[in-house]
Amino acid sequence: MIKLIQSLPFNTIITGTTRNPRKQRLLQKLNLDKVLITDDPLTLPGSAGQFDKIIDLVGPATIADSFTHLAEFGILNSTGQLGGQWTLPEFDPIVDIPNNRYLTGFYSGNVTADQIQHLVSYIENHQIDVTPDKTFDLAHTREAHEYLAQSTGIGKVVVLI
Repeated sequence: MIKLIQSLPFNTIITGTTRNPRKQRLLQKLNLDKVLITDDPLTLPGSAGQFDKIIDLVGPATIADSFTHLAEFGILNSTGQLGGQWTLPEFDPIVDIPNNRYLTGFYSGNVTADQIQHLVSYIENHQIDVTPDKTFDLAHTREAHEYLAQSTGIGKVVVLI
């Protein structure tokens, strides 16, 4: 799923994407304002529009397409690697990043203990629900994989050790 954010002067519209139409209601229950159903996991429909901020969870495989939907002065954050592609081969930032647009990334391997504590405090202070979609014990790891393969969930799956 790619989260797309359109910021307006007094309103923020949050749009999510999914390839699975059955997940539309689940995403709307998470307070997304719009849900785009995509046929192709690597592109958004041309009618998707322009967004001020894009959080791309698919990664390098969708960066070029995400830029076509990024508004001027918008920010594209590549934070996932779900597209089976790990790098941007032949990437030239001067040519491939459109003028007046920004590309950022996030790598969780560079996170400090203070940053994690700040995140935990934020979640507690704002009472954000971070409950996993499903939890399995170690003996049921196979079932956890089967559940993930069904693509019916919409959140993290945790295996307790």
